Amino acid sequence: MAVATAKAADLLSARDRTRLAGVHPDLVAVVEAARQQLPFIVVEGMRTRERQAQLVKSGASRTMDSRHLTGHAVDLAPTVDGEVRWDWPFSTRWPRR
Repeated sequence: MAVATAKAADLLSARDRTRLAGVHPDLVAVVEAARQQLPFIVVEGMRTRERQAQLVKSGASRTMDSRHLTGHAVDLAPTVDGEVRWDWPFSTRWPRR
């Protein structure tokens, strides 16, 4: 299992790792495992209350009780050929919660 974890960790960029700082280790492990299956970047992990307030004010979030505040949520964006894709022809391939 340690070998698989090392491979998964290698798939995440330094930028992704930085954005996972403060995120719960179990969730980081899930992100690493997911990265073995799907190409994506980590958009955001742990948030400050100030950042969350900005997102609520802009309408990008609806709550000040986000799991991002405790390190129990991450935002991911799919990539195709190394480019982030914000359109969703990919939505059927991504798991929904």
